[in-house]
Amino acid sequence: MMMAAAERHDLALFEKLNGMECCECGSCTFICPAHRPLTQAFKEMRKAVMAARRKKA
Repeated sequence: MMMAAAERHDLALFEKLNGMECCECGSCTFICPAHRPLTQAFKEMRKAVMAARRKKA
């Protein structure tokens, strides 16, 4: 579900799904049977959320 939010660049959904709690350990990418770059996508989304938060302040 978090990857779907990342693919749609849906910052609100990503946050609602606790995407900001990702520690970028890579475990999800390692075990993903589809070999999707989950960690990279989540890292980019975390950056986007932080940028949006800075913009609001």
